[in-house]
Amino acid sequence: MSIELSLSANMEDYLEAIANIQQKKKVVRVKDIAKYLKVKMPSVSGALKGLVDKNLVNHESYEYVELTPRGRQIAQEVARKH
Repeated sequence: MSIELSLSANMEDYLEAIANIQQKKKVVRVKDIAKYLKVKMPSVSGALKGLVDKNLVNHESYEYVELTPRGRQIAQEVARKH
């Protein structure tokens, strides 16, 4: 299945990072994503808002980050591409 949503390469990287961290740690925090991608936490927060709007992740302020089923599917497609 192709990616129907218009996602930037940056957004795809975030989805892939969340999936990779989730495999290792089970729970994903904003600081984990920032460290993994070597970006600042406010950048992660901004990107997560976009991914929440597209219904690809579940995230509330100061809570864990979790991929939705659709987000997980896209993260797997991105991982295959890379």
